Amino acid sequence: MKKTGGSMGLGVLTPPTSGKRPISTAVVKTNAELARLGRSQPEETLALQLNGARIRFLREVRPFSERKFRFDFLVERHGMFAMKSTAWLIEVEGGIWQKGGHSSGTGITRDIEKGNLAALAGWRVLRFTHDMIKDGRALKTIEQALGETDANH
Repeated sequence: MKKTGGSMGLGVLTPPTSGKRPISTAVVKTNAELARLGRSQPEETLALQLNGARIRFLREVRPFSERKFRFDFLVERHGMFAMKSTAWLIEVEGGIWQKGGHSSGTGITRDIEKGNLAALAGWRVLRFTHDMIKDGRALKTIEQALGETDANH
């Protein structure tokens, strides 16, 4: 997404133009199909949960024009995606229990740098594991962040 004006905390955003299409309502069944789309099973599961909860979102958001960092989702209370102050960047943490990209020292450092850049630019970020998505904690937290449920329920 490109910042098209406003102050650091209230930038106006435009949708990505990378050619990636928004989430389809069709369920992708195989990991090979997901890999071709550059998505993981936890990301697809969260997208289906967000659709089911009628939460509008964008996928594969690049909030920094000068960096190639990508966040898995952008959710916003009213689905306008216009203000950082009402939007949340969502990161699905993959492969945390296996040795690999995100769990290596380099991967962890890169993820921390990405989160810090987002915070410095005025973004709010939520991070979730596959287990948090599977058991519904991720969706509940997103709903709370958007003010759609009481935090005590």
